[in-house]
Parts: sequence; C-alpha cells; structure tokens
Amino acid sequence: MNKTYANLLIIILASFLSYSTLTQARNGTLYERGIESLNEETEVDESSDNNSPKIQDDLEINENDKSISNLIKAVVYIEKGGCPGDGLGEWYSTGSGSMIDRRGLILTNYHVVDECTGQILIGISESPDSDPNIRFIAEVASYDKDLDIAVLNITKFYKDKTVFNDDNLSFLTIGDSDTANLGDDINVWGYPGSRGEISGQSRLNLSKGTVSGIDSYKGYKRGWIISDVNITWGNSGGAAVNSDNELIAIPSEGRGVGSGGGILGALRPVNIALDTIESARRITGKK
Repeated sequence: MNKTYANLLIIILASFLSYSTLTQARNGTLYERGIESLNEETEVDESSDNNSPKIQDDLEINENDKSISNLIKAVVYIEKGGCPGDGLGEWYSTGSGSMIDRRGLILTNYHVVDECTGQILIGISESPDSDPNIRFIAEVASYDKDLDIAVLNITKFYKDKTVFNDDNLSFLTIGDSDTANLGDDINVWGYPGSRGEISGQSRLNLSKGTVSGIDSYKGYKRGWIISDVNITWGNSGGAAVNSDNELIAIPSEGRGVGSGGGILGALRPVNIALDTIESARRITGKK
C-alpha cells in the first residue's frame, strides 16, 4: 500500500508541475524570463568586449591612423610664380599651408604669396611617399602683412580651370594657442622644398619638438611660440600642431640663422590669426 500511495503522489506532483509549466508558457512568462536572461548575458558580453585592452588598443591605433591620414592631406604645398628675380629671371615662391575648412580656405604666411604675380597653385599629397599633386588654384581672401598671415581661398580646379565647388576636403581643427606651455610637445608639418621638377625635393616632412619659449610681438602678449624644431624655409606657412593634432601655430620665421634655411623656430600663434580667418570667411561666404 505504501508503495502504491507513493507512486500516486509522484504522478500527482508531476501532473501539477506540467500544468504550471504549460500555463506559464501560454501567458508568456517563460518567454519573458528567457529574454531577460539573454539580455543579461548579452550585456555582460558587450561590457566584457568593450573593456578588452586589445580592442581598446585597436581602436586607438585606428583613430591615430585616421588622424595622420587627415594631416597628410590637410597640410598643403603652395607655389606661386612670377616672382621678381633680381636680374636672374622669374623664380617660384614655394611654401606650405593648412586647410582650415572643408570648402577650401587655407591659412599660411603672407610672405609665401607676397610680391609674385603668378597664379597660386595648391598641391596635396595622398600619402607620405608621394609628391604633392597640384590640384587647385587659389586667391588671397584676406591678410595681415604686419602679422605675416594670409588666408587663401581655392577658386578653381587646376586641371581644367573649372570653378571649385567641392566641400569634402580634409582640414585641420583650430586649437587654442593660449594653452601652449613650455615643454609641451609640438609637431611641425610642411614642405621643406619645392616640386621635384623645380628643386628635386618636395615631399611632406614632419619635425617633432617642444615649446621652448613664448615671446611678445607688437602688443600681443603671445606673439610668438618659440620651438626647438629644426626645419627649413619651405615649411613657412605650414602647420604646428599640439598632441591632439590641433592647429595652434604657423611656422613663420627663423631665429639665429641666415637667409634660406636653418632653424625655423618662431611660430605665429593661431589665436592672433582668428580675425584674419573670420574676415576670409565673411568675404568668401565660407562660414
């Protein structure tokens, strides 16, 4: 009898559990529990993936690659012919510039384009191992001769001389030069020579250094950022960027060297170029 009652009790309990499970399945309780469990597992997996040092390292490398690629394309080569040659015939003025707007505004030194009557040609490099390809023609949109600053505006394509109307150019973010301090890392990008067909040296160069001094100039407390970067004359007008690859200064003048080369250590802070930049945006409508 005891064995019979025991078997009967097992049958009753099994029937009750089956009925309870069927009821929960019908009203969706088990489905909801399953989804909640799946979401919890997914959240744990996603959290684990995001915290993976390997993935974080890969993301940082990819972002750095994109930033360097943008810098290569945003720092431009500038060439202007028709310069007075002191009895030796015409010569070319060459220098560098920084694209500061996706629609074709370029910040550079005034002396790069001063006194020459030819067209201003703009070259862009697609990679560090290629010469700049002349792609555009530009005009001076605004300038400040005393500060040796000029903003150029791309107006035509070089190849067919049609009106420039692109809005997808690589450009540099303008930083705050007032935050530059002694000892800060600073990188200078530019073209130390001219196109291969003119001088045989034309590729983009990067020079690394530090901020070694801050000087005043014509009423500006921060009129110069002095750097120990060793670069040559063709870098005039190029890009001096901080550790975040923001444009904070323009290589403009050599200190303690003769004409034509040496240490180009005096950088014009970008903050005192902001009025000239704003004038160019207003004149060209590129705001």
